[in-house]
Amino acid sequence: MKKFLISSFTFIVAMLPLSLLSSSNDNANSADVNHDGEVNISDVNAVIDIILGGAHEGYSGDVNNDGETNISDINYLIDIILGKQTTAVPVINTQIVDNAVIITASGNGNVCLYVNGVMVTNPYVAIRGEVDYEVSVYATAQESGKLMSQSETINILIPALATTATPVITTETTNEAVIITATGNGNVNLYVDGVVVDNPYVAVRGEVDYEITVYATAQEEGKLMSQSESINVLVPAMPITATPEVTTNITDDAVIITATGDGVVKLYVNDSLVENPYTALRSDVDYELTVYATAQEEGKALSQSNNQSIIVPALDNNETETFTVNGVSFTMVVVEGGTFMMGSNDSNDNQKPAHEVTLSSYSLGQTEVTQALWQAVMGTNPSYFTGNLNRPVEQVSWNDCKTFISKLNSMTGKSFRLPTEAEWEFAARGGNKSQGYKFAGSNTVGDVAWYIANAGSGVGESSTDYGTHVVGTKAPNELGFYDMSGNVWEWCNDWFGSYNEDAQTNPMGPTSGSDRVRRGGSWVNLAGICSVSSRVGNIPTGTGNGLGMRLALGPTPDEHDWVDLGLPSGTLWATCNVGASAPEEYGDYFAWGETEPKEFYDWTNYKWNSGAASSTIRLTKYCTISTYGTVDNRTELDSEDDAAYVNWGTSWQMPTFAQLQELIDKCTSKWTTMNDVNGYQLTGPNGNSLFLPAAGNGGPSDDAGKGCYYWSRTLKSEYPQCAYYVFRTNSGNWWKTDTYRKGGYSVRAVRVTQN
Repeated sequence: MKKFLISSFTFIVAMLPLSLLSSSNDNANSADVNHDGEVNISDVNAVIDIILGGAHEGYSGDVNNDGETNISDINYLIDIILGKQTTAVPVINTQIVDNAVIITASGNGNVCLYVNGVMVTNPYVAIRGEVDYEVSVYATAQESGKLMSQSETINILIPALATTATPVITTETTNEAVIITATGNGNVNLYVDGVVVDNPYVAVRGEVDYEITVYATAQEEGKLMSQSESINVLVPAMPITATPEVTTNITDDAVIITATGDGVVKLYVNDSLVENPYTALRSDVDYELTVYATAQEEGKALSQSNNQSIIVPALDNNETETFTVNGVSFTMVVVEGGTFMMGSNDSNDNQKPAHEVTLSSYSLGQTEVTQALWQAVMGTNPSYFTGNLNRPVEQVSWNDCKTFISKLNSMTGKSFRLPTEAEWEFAARGGNKSQGYKFAGSNTVGDVAWYIANAGSGVGESSTDYGTHVVGTKAPNELGFYDMSGNVWEWCNDWFGSYNEDAQTNPMGPTSGSDRVRRGGSWVNLAGICSVSSRVGNIPTGTGNGLGMRLALGPTPDEHDWVDLGLPSGTLWATCNVGASAPEEYGDYFAWGETEPKEFYDWTNYKWNSGAASSTIRLTKYCTISTYGTVDNRTELDSEDDAAYVNWGTSWQMPTFAQLQELIDKCTSKWTTMNDVNGYQLTGPNGNSLFLPAAGNGGPSDDAGKGCYYWSRTLKSEYPQCAYYVFRTNSGNWWKTDTYRKGGYSVRAVRVTQN
């Protein structure tokens, strides 16, 4: 039907007079579909062909610009050909305002405005800029039922904006600063050394003259921004305050250091700001402080005195003892027993509640154990911060410290040990001479401690002050102890646990736990952690470059647990092996009469044999028959050769053979496991029990997990190459017999005295 209608319409058009079938109307130029220079019947036919699907490359049949090619386009062409009335030509007007030229097109019907050939919003706002520029403008109009008309194209000048007046910069010099001000019209900004700053800007005067570069910008609304020329402004130095003076006064127990001068005077000791005057307590040894002061009057520059070294002389009444091991000396300071309040109710929960503790006298290392002493005893240096052997040893675990102490005791014949937590805190607080300081010797942490601000991130890894420091370079506390705040953490003997409010005497801490106590903080910690009451737990195998130790010496606190099995003799047995910290741990292996574990166990490295092999054994100690060596008729181990006594202290020793026999004969034995470790549970007449782990032996035929081998302290006198022991595998019975002394077996200690 559509094709029929179009064909009919074509017939009607063909009936029109030829004079009416072409047009030269200006408004018809856009309807020249076939681009032959005229609008006539050939353009109508071209549109019809397009509607019917004909291909006319480069032709557009949408002559009325409605987005489609259809009958309306044919009607539009005929109107043009027949000279139908055209819409009146639109009018273009312009208006210049502060920052733009507003261009408006007005006329009849639908009026469209074009700027530089692109249709724009009507009216159109042409923004004025820093320079003049021109736009090309025309408009079209079309009323319903009339042809579209187009105005002539005109060029419109968009004039440049006016520029804001240049701002003015002024300066005023006062006692403490140069005040720089920029004034001008509109929004004024001030720049100093290329950076926008507050206006006015205060350039503070210092100790020396300095120069700054200044300029300003201003911009009024509707005008361009202006900028002043850059000028150099001299900021003159302030007058300098008179240099302060530092004086000292020595009293019976302290040196009083005072700084005096004009204005605000501050006193510094070892580069830390302190109270003025400052009290430097005298201790058991001389020590040196570096002191200077600053002063500043209002309107004048700071002045500083020269550094001066002040010797704080030792007191006359501190009891000390010095020991030397392989050329390395260290000093132990006596701490007189007393009563104090341990913990703090003003800190975190693990320091609460504060509770009364009474301690017996003991000795404590004047400094932390140094790398030099550790190396003298152990032959190695595990520390991260090396370069000076007088730095504290670090990267040592609690277990490492116990091994170190065992070897030190063997070398010195003393009973050194780790301090209890209560002993550590009492000494850190200053003992019976305590002044109640927060840190060990001062309320100003920097006086007595290497901590985060002067040795950690506060100085940075590139600084020579980063890390641990030589011991004893900060001020001591009231008893003459150094570095009990900061430098390195210090292991204590106790298991870590909660306090209670009960009064205690010589407390040893919890009987078991997972973490051991460390105290004092380190070079990497904040000040609060370096206080005398701060406490932390750490697994016994843990290490770090801020974790070290300090020695204690004195009557050995009972640091190992024991059990009463109800045996006829009343013997009390330790709950774990020597070298172990828990019942299921194997601990260390020892040859009979030796106090240190070894890599292998043989006659060739046996301490009491001078022969080269089993065929040439010559015993040098514990011998009853001359065939085997030098006769001394010793049949029980001396204390210095007893692994339990040397490693655990005077309260412990290896059992006699009779005590071992009683343990086996009077207890029931059951093969079992504890924390996945095989061994025998021995239950005594009173129902209490202990666990003997199947630790095997330290020799090449190690059968750990299958057999228990435990030494006595008793020699087999009729065959002195052997000593008595007991053993049992996971099948069979207990053997109470003898074996060669060279073998590496476990030791389960007994108490020397009954409690």
